[in-house]
Amino acid sequence: MSGVDRSLHDYTFLPYAASPTRYSADTADFGDAVDDAWKELGIYYRLMLLPAQYADAYNVSAEKHWLVTPENNRKAPYPAFPVQMEAFHYLHCVNFLRQGLYYNYDFYRSNPTYFFTKGTEKEIRDHLGHCVDALRQLIMCWSDTDVLPILLPDDPTGHPLFNDFARVKQCRNFESLRIWAEKSQWKGSPSIAPHHPGS
Repeated sequence: MSGVDRSLHDYTFLPYAASPTRYSADTADFGDAVDDAWKELGIYYRLMLLPAQYADAYNVSAEKHWLVTPENNRKAPYPAFPVQMEAFHYLHCVNFLRQGLYYNYDFYRSNPTYFFTKGTEKEIRDHLGHCVDALRQLIMCWSDTDVLPILLPDDPTGHPLFNDFARVKQCRNFESLRIWAEKSQWKGSPSIAPHHPGS
């Protein structure tokens, strides 16, 4: 990951808005364009290979994890562990929960090219439950102690209702990570990217 910019940068979060972003828009209005936006974030990237010599640094071992070698997998260029970058797994979970929202559900269940349609109702519910718990654990692990102050109301006689979500935070350079991950995909792993007209 020597090519990834890991420094922190100021990033201003979006304010609360009644209109959706390209990532949260209703599929009834925007259809496949919403998934194209998520696809651009890299949520469908293939697995990457973690060279075996770096496994200890990531708490990965052949006793517990899948190790590929040129001897047991003709697509393995060297001994390595197929892995997924956590940032992309969590983005997948946010997107999967979005696909499961009541107003998006019919769109995805009726389109056989989307990952959301794969599996039985129980498997989809189990997968959604996994994503809820994965994100819950991540948020609790981070335990962000930044604050969200309450904005003054537009009407001076009104009651304050909204948090100031447009806060500046120190963030890593996601685009640098995304570009690196895109270049680092292992062609020996299957693609799960959806295919639809216009993508």
